[in-house]
Amino acid sequence: MLGAKNLGINVERKMIVLRICVVLSILSTLFSCQDHEALLTETEKSAIRQEIERLSNELFESWNNQEYDRYLGYYLNSEEYTFAANGFIARSWNAFSDTVKAHTVIYTRAEAKTIERYIDVINRNTVIVTQRFDWDATLNSGVEEKMIGTYTTLYVYRNGAWKIINTSESFPGQF
Repeated sequence: MLGAKNLGINVERKMIVLRICVVLSILSTLFSCQDHEALLTETEKSAIRQEIERLSNELFESWNNQEYDRYLGYYLNSEEYTFAANGFIARSWNAFSDTVKAHTVIYTRAEAKTIERYIDVINRNTVIVTQRFDWDATLNSGVEEKMIGTYTTLYVYRNGAWKIINTSESFPGQF
């Protein structure tokens, strides 16, 4: 009898230890699956927003000053880059660059001014910018274009720099 009683206590202890190990294993798995990149402080998010705000302003400034090589430098020079506008899609930086160059020669002047901008920090390496802007341009023919457009960009942090990897634009007219 004494042996059976001790055997029962050992089994109970082993079961308790086993249960504790299972619970610790589950908690460890859950913790390791969390996206630690998303756990940014408000100070970190604010610093990222300020940097993206600066880059977005410089992007528009380079366009408005007809500094197209500088403008293209804000985009990820990669096959990964995608640009979409009013039914058109360019699936690489090279295709986008060709599109930009083809459109810049039809204008004597083109200016974009931000009306409103929203910067959403997803994590340390990903930011989405959505904005409305005024478009005011003059075609080589002298025709004036004035409209409001929308612009959404996906910034990624790669090799120590923020670059745009995806862009979607829309205008009420043809692109």
